Amino acid sequence: AEDARALAEQYRELELERLPQLDHMRIRLRGSGPRLGVELVRTTPELRTHLGAPEDHGVLVGKVLPGSAAEKAGIKVGDVLTTVDGAEVSSAGGILEALADKSGQGVDIELVRDGKGMKVRADLPKLEEDEATGPRAYHVPVPRVPAI
Repeated sequence: AEDARALAEQYRELELERLPQLDHMRIRLRGSGPRLGVELVRTTPELRTHLGAPEDHGVLVGKVLPGSAAEKAGIKVGDVLTTVDGAEVSSAGGILEALADKSGQGVDIELVRDGKGMKVRADLPKLEEDEATGPRAYHVPVPRVPAI
């Protein structure tokens, strides 16, 4: 769990230094801990506010993987995840950190859907002993769509 926390901290430092240079990025969250099963889209304070979420934190769900803990909990594309187990999240790194030591446990997730706050509980899968536990948060640039 300490390795996962250290990885999450390194990710946050990288995110602060490098990632703001990239305008649009999709983040596929497959952390070193239990998997929630979502792909996330980086947001701006303005987008979060428009979606009804707090301006200073929240991560937009771009895809929910079939059969995942997120799907079973009722998380949907377009939801803005704001807290995971009581910790405010504003990046994939924040979610990785919140899930780092939760293998086989349930986590409470607060989210905003259609401008309304709600809570769900996701039961995370237990990591198997032989399952790879190395870093698995991938950044896949999404082509920028020209403004109309």
